Amino acid sequence: MGNIIIIKTDSDSDFDAVYFRIEMKNQDQPSTSNFGFVGSVYMYAYEWRIRFQEIADEIIDFSLNPVEKYCIKLEDTLLGTDGFLVLEFSAQPTGHVQIKVDATTGLNSKNVEKCTFQIQSELGLIEQFGKNLKAFSKQGGLQKLKLHV
Repeated sequence: MGNIIIIKTDSDSDFDAVYFRIEMKNQDQPSTSNFGFVGSVYMYAYEWRIRFQEIADEIIDFSLNPVEKYCIKLEDTLLGTDGFLVLEFSAQPTGHVQIKVDATTGLNSKNVEKCTFQIQSELGLIEQFGKNLKAFSKQGGLQKLKLHV
């Protein structure tokens, strides 16, 4: 089973932003469903608190009213890593959710790193993740959150 872990590394009340580290883990055996990747991907990024609130609301809405596909895209040009992260959620009629993780860093350098794999979850855990993301984005809120506890 894979996981998504977000850790707050700093926050800036003047600019109402959060600096964070996101870790995506895939601990399954290599297969075509996880594109042969096993391990962890780390990415440091910066995002406005209001954007975290919007993403949290969208995740909660997806969990309560699942659509076939829902995507989140975070881009990091502010910290100079020139990377992006795309999380594509696909709901199944059984309540299970497949999350395709597509992470790329170093787009403006010779050291481009790209990783794609899938994480399995379920709608209830996705809803809780959205609620925790709201708390994470608040000043003095959660410092760490996980998709799968």
